[in-house]
Amino acid sequence: MIIDFSVSNFGPIREEQVISFEATADDSLNDYYVAEPIPGLKLLKLLIIYGPNASGKSTFLKALEFLKDLNIYPVKAKFESLDFEPFLFDSKSKKKTSILKMGFVANKVRHSYEVEFTKNYILKEKLQYAPKGRMADLYLRETDIENQLSKVSFGSTVKASAKDIDLIEGNTIWNTTVIGAFNKTNVNIPELQQVFHWFRETLMGEIEPGTDLLGWTTKRVDENVSFKESVIEIIKKADIQISGVDVNKKERKLDNEMISRLSSILPPDEMNDLSTTKSIKTIDLIFKHLVRDKKGKESTHSLPREQESRGTLRYYGLSGILSTIIKENKVVSIDELETSLHPDLMKHFLLMFLANSGQSQMVITTHNLFLLEDREILRNDAIWFTQKKDDGTTDLYSLSDFDTSTIRKNSSIINSYKTGKLGAKPELGNIFITEDNG
Repeated sequence: MIIDFSVSNFGPIREEQVISFEATADDSLNDYYVAEPIPGLKLLKLLIIYGPNASGKSTFLKALEFLKDLNIYPVKAKFESLDFEPFLFDSKSKKKTSILKMGFVANKVRHSYEVEFTKNYILKEKLQYAPKGRMADLYLRETDIENQLSKVSFGSTVKASAKDIDLIEGNTIWNTTVIGAFNKTNVNIPELQQVFHWFRETLMGEIEPGTDLLGWTTKRVDENVSFKESVIEIIKKADIQISGVDVNKKERKLDNEMISRLSSILPPDEMNDLSTTKSIKTIDLIFKHLVRDKKGKESTHSLPREQESRGTLRYYGLSGILSTIIKENKVVSIDELETSLHPDLMKHFLLMFLANSGQSQMVITTHNLFLLEDREILRNDAIWFTQKKDDGTTDLYSLSDFDTSTIRKNSSIINSYKTGKLGAKPELGNIFITEDNG
């Protein structure tokens, strides 16, 4: 589970902004919201970020995704650039380093990770952990920029041979992390292995409105009967009349003309296979709908995915995510969760997650203000806002930061937001356009 996440000089975020999963003293909805991965550490399972367009709320999700990729999919050569931009609205920030920090719990052990970098290299990196309750260095890394060489030193609690450490240091080129280098090195250091496993398996990739959730869920429905049954159960509770899902595979023969057309868009290895088999495999996704006539008689009808609404297909894809994070402890970030979903269905999705998950976490961005009307799903410390300032920088703050003079225990959150007491609203001009008749 994530404890907190800090971002500096990354996209529209210039000064350090910290988002925290640690629960406040508020005990409302504790049974749904709060998990305790290690004794005494109470973490929220859900954070919801509100803010105007271009205010930086999606940047936190992108920074989290960047940190995952930095450690799981490191660059392969010294000349490759890291795929991000620092704050670009002043001349100084472009030349400064960027910093990401994260506290997290992996395998019931608290960790603290920090990495400082530019587009060309990683300057510093520090990983600490508390296997016996007190924080200790797992490793420290510094980079000699002039010579493009990294120096890695492990803490005294890590049992690793000098040869293993030399191998990891040798693979830690100036623009890769130590965790990324460890992944490419034939050594066994359990303390690093569990951190690498957390980044690869627990921290899921960011889900954007354009992410192919349909394909992701369908692949797993086809491969795993238990997963399929779980997805169907989730969909049945969504009031969209779907009672079942079938995946039909077909092999389609291709003529020479079609093969020739595909040669311009397929990579060489796939094209070689296609030239040999002269066929492609297609997948048809069929949804079964249970309907009742006026007399209450039930009947089942099958529809291909092309006949389903965008909302139905979106929720089907999200059902695969929901099934996964209920059955396994994961961390997932979803940008604009409300895309193609009715507000009540979005609320239902979040409630199902809160009621059925163990130590999974979800952080979402949304413009769905209807959630702010309902205290049955919200805690103040779970609601966050991003505000874009005049200089282009992003401020992040929690609803729990406001005192009782602004937000009373039973006061309306949505009214406070609409009247501007909470900030994070777009400042719009008038609706009239002045035409130049000259």
